Amino acid sequence: MKEHPLSAGQPVPPAVYTREYYLTDNSGFALWRETGGSELEPRHEYAFAQAKVTSKDVVLDYGCGRGEIVLHSALRGARVIGVDYSQAAIELSRETIGHAGLCENDGLQIFLLDGKQLPFPDETFTRIFFLDVIEHLTPVEVSTILREFERVLRPQGRLILHTAPNRTYYDYAYPRFTYPFSKLLDSIFEKARGRSFYNLPIDPRTPSEKVVHINEQSLGSIRKSLEGAGFECRAWVSDRLLNGVARNPRYVVSRMLIKPSFWPLNSLFATDLWAVARKEEGETLLGCLPRIVHALLGARE
Repeated sequence: MKEHPLSAGQPVPPAVYTREYYLTDNSGFALWRETGGSELEPRHEYAFAQAKVTSKDVVLDYGCGRGEIVLHSALRGARVIGVDYSQAAIELSRETIGHAGLCENDGLQIFLLDGKQLPFPDETFTRIFFLDVIEHLTPVEVSTILREFERVLRPQGRLILHTAPNRTYYDYAYPRFTYPFSKLLDSIFEKARGRSFYNLPIDPRTPSEKVVHINEQSLGSIRKSLEGAGFECRAWVSDRLLNGVARNPRYVVSRMLIKPSFWPLNSLFATDLWAVARKEEGETLLGCLPRIVHALLGARE
């Protein structure tokens, strides 16, 4: 895959992630403004469906942002730690749990962590959330933190990963299908109604994405990173979450093609990438059959 122009290997400074960023430009900000974090956006709901957090779990939310995952893990009775390297995120996370009448204690902690070495003993956590963070980290940072996750995750524990956008869509499907097709539709609208309808940019990345998304991922790169850190993983694309942004013109072609598509087309047109990872264990051929079948029949849920 071609090198992204932003992949310069330089970390994003924490000062970039301001309160304004989390409340105007970070996914789910409108719902947080309305509910203070008491309701989860679709991506977080989907993540919880994969994690199945219970009161028996010890949860780490790495890159906790506004703290919705921290709050809802705590409401399920789990012991939970939220960490972020942005001071604004820490303050917002504390506001989120405060809105729900909770406060920090032995079972609920939120703190600033500027670094990729985790200050936790081996096999501390049963669930680790790594949502919408990997695309903000350099490849070296990703490698370091994934190995730390492998160290602090308990056997049979789960690492839940989400990232968007799908780099394959932005680099290949968008310029070859979405953008040209939108221009065709615009020309039709201009003739019929005297104005364009989509008017998409050549590059689909928003100004914010061009600053903070320094390491966009594909299904292949996610699998490679997780397996390189010692995980077994199941990675897939999901079209379910596009329902909430169906009218966003950037998805004009995706909405038409992803529903009837199958692997590998779905990995080309979907924007949400997911993975559930566990520590590597010895597998029999029979034991690994479900993963092989999943990979062959769709990498899609």
